[in-house]
Amino acid sequence: MSDDIVHVIFGATVLILWRLDRLGRQLEAVCANIKINLATTQERSDFFLNEWKENRHQDNKDQRQFFIFWGIVIAAIFVWWFLRH
Repeated sequence: MSDDIVHVIFGATVLILWRLDRLGRQLEAVCANIKINLATTQERSDFFLNEWKENRHQDNKDQRQFFIFWGIVIAAIFVWWFLRH
């Protein structure tokens, strides 16, 4: 396989995974909205809303840490590669 085909396949895979992650987040928001609307009391509704916000905040934090870690790893690999040649 040529390098161009590998790059296209990699790019398509990243795009599909990104879209699936986004769809999952939308489904979680819809589920939380349904729970909030079906709650019998205002306290229960507030509980579901706060739980969803906390989960969203934690997911964003985890995703940020993931990208920071792998960004540093990839940058280190590039530095090693360029210093080696």
